[in-house]
Amino acid sequence: MRKWLIFASTLFIFTAERANAEPAGIALSRDVDLTWVIVSAALVFFMQAGFLMLESGLVRSKNSINVAIKNLTDYLLGSLCFFAVGYGLMFGESWGGWFGTNLFGLEGVTQGKELAFFLFQTTFMGTAATIVSGAVAERMRFSAYVICSIVVSLLVYPVFGHWAWGGGWLASLGFVDFAGSTVVHSVGGWVSLAGVIVIGARRGRYDENGKLQAFSGHNIPAAVLGAFILWFGWFGFNGGSLLAPTDKLPLVLVNTSLAASAGGVAALLASWLAYRKSSVEAAINGTLAGLVGVTAACHIVAPAASIAIGAVAGLLAFAGDWFMTHKLRLDDAVGAFPVHGLGGIWGTLAVAIFAADHQTLAQFQAQLSGILACAAWSFGIGLLLFGGLRLTTGLRVAVHHEEEGLNVSEHGARTVWYDLMHTMRNMTRERDLGRRAPTEVGTEAGVIAELFNDLIESMSAIISAVRAEASGMDAAARDLTASSDGISSAVHEQASRLEEITAVIDAAKDAFLSATRMSGRQQEGLAASFDRLAELARGFRSIDSDLHEAARAGLELSSIAGEGRDRMQRTQSAFLRIRDAADQIRRLFDILNEISDRLNLLSLNASIEAARSGEAGRGFAVVASEINRLSVATSENTEAAAAILGESDSSVIDASGALNDMALSFENILGGMNALETRIAGVREQSGAHLSRAESLQGTLDQLRSEGEQFQNLMSERMREMAEVFIAVDALNDALIGVTSGSEQLQATSHALSERSSLLRKLVEQFRVSEAGV
Repeated sequence: MRKWLIFASTLFIFTAERANAEPAGIALSRDVDLTWVIVSAALVFFMQAGFLMLESGLVRSKNSINVAIKNLTDYLLGSLCFFAVGYGLMFGESWGGWFGTNLFGLEGVTQGKELAFFLFQTTFMGTAATIVSGAVAERMRFSAYVICSIVVSLLVYPVFGHWAWGGGWLASLGFVDFAGSTVVHSVGGWVSLAGVIVIGARRGRYDENGKLQAFSGHNIPAAVLGAFILWFGWFGFNGGSLLAPTDKLPLVLVNTSLAASAGGVAALLASWLAYRKSSVEAAINGTLAGLVGVTAACHIVAPAASIAIGAVAGLLAFAGDWFMTHKLRLDDAVGAFPVHGLGGIWGTLAVAIFAADHQTLAQFQAQLSGILACAAWSFGIGLLLFGGLRLTTGLRVAVHHEEEGLNVSEHGARTVWYDLMHTMRNMTRERDLGRRAPTEVGTEAGVIAELFNDLIESMSAIISAVRAEASGMDAAARDLTASSDGISSAVHEQASRLEEITAVIDAAKDAFLSATRMSGRQQEGLAASFDRLAELARGFRSIDSDLHEAARAGLELSSIAGEGRDRMQRTQSAFLRIRDAADQIRRLFDILNEISDRLNLLSLNASIEAARSGEAGRGFAVVASEINRLSVATSENTEAAAAILGESDSSVIDASGALNDMALSFENILGGMNALETRIAGVREQSGAHLSRAESLQGTLDQLRSEGEQFQNLMSERMREMAEVFIAVDALNDALIGVTSGSEQLQATSHALSERSSLLRKLVEQFRVSEAGV
């Protein structure tokens, strides 16, 4: 390029000296070249309008004016900075291949082509600077952006431009970048990436879980129009880089257009495959990436190669944008780095891949060196620049300014949309339903404002009605709370009384059970007494039978004794029979002794029963006394009779001479037997009386046992009835528990309802329903 400047200067000097002798064809050619450069500069300048439409359309409306003014400021300040310093750093005499040392303020630049070249390069500078504005949109302070724009146009772009186009060290390596894939676009892309990293994502772009939230541009058709303007201006961007309308111009323009188309189609297909929808933003960025990619080699590659270059650039832009936003969480608002950074890298490498005369390892190394140098310089300066701004003047706007939008906070630029939003925000903050949004007849914002005002009118009426109902509901809730408290208190009181009743019933149940057990024990005692009395009656019957037998035996003995008395005198032979009779009498005495023992035992048992029966056993005591006397008498008589028998036996043994004595003894025996018979009859009479009493007592006990069984049955019936009462009381207790729980729930619900109604009343009262006003 420096050689071209020297050549152009020499040419103009030569033509000036020989103006009168210059052929008409040469002058016409010079004028055409000059005109083409100026027209190309105008086309590239018009790309600023494309960037403005693109970037302002892809951001939210509250920041669109901020983006627009930044694009304008880029060129306003950038052209002055490039005039004063940047052009000299880029195209002045080289200092060691690092930067230029003259031409500052266009000193020494007077020729038309030189001035046209400056104008053309100024538009390139404006393109590099304005790339940054879209990447950091919607959160960067305007003052900080102005400083950034000045640094890029004054230092970053010119210095790297000198390395590649101004005769610097990259040019000496054979680095090829025809129209600025790296020099213009990658420079802007790397600075944009540094800004995105340092400034951070827009507020709300990622939720608390790190999930990406969609931020849609407010005017996508304007963004598409901006893409078309950029495409149109790119014909001057690439075509003007020839500096003359040579035979290569059609190839440059064809390659430029084909690459744009291929990039847009590739990105569109990628969005369809990834999301099953055709993304407009992807198509825009793919188109621009195709233009960026082909810019470095559009003058030396075939049209088919330009299609390949554009398609790959479009895919890189789509994939790079997805990776940055989803994986790295870097919020590039318009995809500046994926389009200009990655597109520029790929386009620069494509020179050594698709250009027939440059497919060498040395060329690839030169291209890679340019890419790395651009990254180190532009990204490094960008990090220092944005980091320094953050630590000094401040880089990012305040949170409330970001929420409000930079149009107002940074520029005070109000729109109908902003006024509508501001009114809505104030209504939300102040809860004043008396406010109304300003309307503008015939605009979309005005229609929305009218609809919003109608909605507020309806809401005001609803809030007024709700306020009245809320007051009534609050009063009713308080009454319900008081009633529920009373119900709960009454239920608790009833529960307490039921507990007392339950305690009484439990005591009655215990008493019934105790009475039942006592009745059972009495029944058992009566049964035992009945059995003992029956045994006593059987004993009396046995005694009577034995006494009867004894009486019969006594009669027989008396008869025998009488006969013996009569016959003893007649025959001695009756002695043996007397002895036999004596033996029989002895056996009878044994029986009497046994009877005496049994009577004695009976008397003892009767005494025991009388002692057990207490007052009711007096009869037993009498019987026991009589039996005892009978037992004693029987024992005494038996012992006397035994002695007599012993004497009779001795008399029989001693001699038969005692027969007279025996007769006397028989008389005594007869007398004793008569007395015994009399006593036996008395005993039998008394035994019969006792037997009658025992049988009477047995009947009484039998009746008592029957009555006891009836009482036991009655008690069992009462116990069943008491069990039903217990079941009913338990059911009542369960029901009361349920009522208690229900009353407590009602009480809790009524209190909650009261609290909520009070809260509703307070919430509704927060809204002011006044007369409508703006």
